[in-house]
Amino acid sequence: MKKLLSFALAGFMLFSAFSFALPEYVLSADAADNFKCGNNATWNYDVNTYTLTISGAGSTYDYDPSFTSDVPWYNYKDAVKTIVVGEGITRIGQYTLNSCSNAKTLELPSTLKTLGLINKSLSTISIPENNCLTFICNSENYWKNSLSDTSWYKGKEDGAVYLGNVFVGYKGTISESSGANFVIKEGTMGIGPGAFKGQSNLTGVVFPDSIEYVSGNAFDNTPWLENQEYGPLYIGKCFYKYIGEFSMDDWNYAVSEGTISISERAAYNKVPINSVTIPASVEYIGWEAFNSSNIADVIFETGSKATYIGQSAFGCSSTVSQQSDISLPYIQFLGSYAFASRSKPEGVIHLGKDLVFIGDELSFNIRFDISDENVFYFSDDKGTVFGNSGELLVRVPKTTTYVVPNSVKVIARKAFCNVENIILPDTLQELKGWAFAGSGVKKIDLGYSSPTVDEYTFNQINPDTIIVRSRTLTFTGNSIGNTAWNNQFVLWCYPGSSIQTYCETYNINYDFLSDDVNLNAIYSVLNIADNVDRNLYTVDSLEILDNAVSQVNLNIVDLTQEQVDEWTSAITDALSGLEYLPADFTSISEAISRARAVNRSLYTADSLLALDSLVLSVDYNANITQQAS
Repeated sequence: MKKLLSFALAGFMLFSAFSFALPEYVLSADAADNFKCGNNATWNYDVNTYTLTISGAGSTYDYDPSFTSDVPWYNYKDAVKTIVVGEGITRIGQYTLNSCSNAKTLELPSTLKTLGLINKSLSTISIPENNCLTFICNSENYWKNSLSDTSWYKGKEDGAVYLGNVFVGYKGTISESSGANFVIKEGTMGIGPGAFKGQSNLTGVVFPDSIEYVSGNAFDNTPWLENQEYGPLYIGKCFYKYIGEFSMDDWNYAVSEGTISISERAAYNKVPINSVTIPASVEYIGWEAFNSSNIADVIFETGSKATYIGQSAFGCSSTVSQQSDISLPYIQFLGSYAFASRSKPEGVIHLGKDLVFIGDELSFNIRFDISDENVFYFSDDKGTVFGNSGELLVRVPKTTTYVVPNSVKVIARKAFCNVENIILPDTLQELKGWAFAGSGVKKIDLGYSSPTVDEYTFNQINPDTIIVRSRTLTFTGNSIGNTAWNNQFVLWCYPGSSIQTYCETYNINYDFLSDDVNLNAIYSVLNIADNVDRNLYTVDSLEILDNAVSQVNLNIVDLTQEQVDEWTSAITDALSGLEYLPADFTSISEAISRARAVNRSLYTADSLLALDSLVLSVDYNANITQQAS
């Protein structure tokens, strides 16, 4: 059974999926106080040794570099000198450690498979000899290896540089003799971003069978890559690149069985093909792997082991109609735009307990079903995604009107899409930048809430109306962004409020609200009406309720308390007047027929009396809620 929020507000649920490539807000101050930095990972800072220690198992969370204060050790980030990652941790999120700008030493465990971005201040990086390190994240420009900027790398002698099982890069210039048959050492599992980029003497490479991942630009601008034949290019267990356009034989392309990773831009911007099949063995799909290739169907084989799907991995054009039901039980990171099809049919993506980051604009129509075992994210029965025990609103399924639940304290960036009306709770504490971007919203009612409003919160939308009932809420200079360019847009507020001053300062259209309308009661009854079990009541009584609900129009700017109270009363009466369906007496009627057919001459008077009493006790006025009796 899905975890459910204790909704105090109504819900005509809506869906969204749109966001920037960088990871979203994933941790509140409360969670930080509990030293949690992953579903099964914790952190600790020693003020005496200036050491940040990450312990536990699995992946850490991913953090948005635009909101560095979200990192739970934010107050210590500039003081940290040593970072120790304990055994059991398998993945360091993309922006988990790079905020520690003065760290000098990084100790990694043998269990680590993926290392996120790190700071250039590091001069010592260590990992046990027997390790499983395979993936090194790209830096902010998506191609540069963050390790190559570190003091650790710059202190290395010219030549091949390795970190554990990863070939980080070749420092200096490869000679003609070495480049003719360059040997990557046995046991190497990964080749990092830009490892050989621009090495003009690299004409031949000997790869060990152990290779599982090669960064998408590892061989850019090298003769070796330029001399490869057209068609799919595999390096070890990595689908590295499709050279040239897909041949007709590959228009239904199946990635080779046993493949573990698909490199960044492996099949980027190719001619339209019918389908691509991802075998269950694939664990990593790099950003833009098949982006802009107009793939009609993306098929994940049953039992997918995928843990990472990068930004825009299958972000195709409006013509695609990808697989409508995808199961990713081991996924940890699902990047923004990963399934960004605007015409994709409605479907479900099933996500498991290990999920630590979910991006946005994954698709306009798809909804998510998240495992009940996930300790951070969860989805309700309509596909709305929440985080942090319901305090974070991440994604909302498509609808006309969405009333944000009272439990929500933070609305993530680009959390809405294809919704006309959004009503926020008075309990809201923060609106992230770009929170409504791409939503298509026409009206936003902030109620009486006074959340922190980040820059560009209302950017990239084209609303007619924003209503602010709080007299103290303040916007920053760029909160509205380009929304103010809409000449039809009006920001409604009360005379003398901070918002009036804001509008006058930045020359934004505004008008005054006439009445202070309390919407709590109408939200409450709408919520009750929306959650009525329609299987229990008569058609006629449900029709009366539906008619009462349909009369509600909270889009009216000059809404009066009298009108709201009238709607509330009508819905309350309709709820009180709901009539239960009668119980199904089919089984009892059959039993009574058998009782009446009994040969009474064969039984004692007492037993017949007991039987007759049971028959007479049947209440034919019982309703469906009494079916069990």
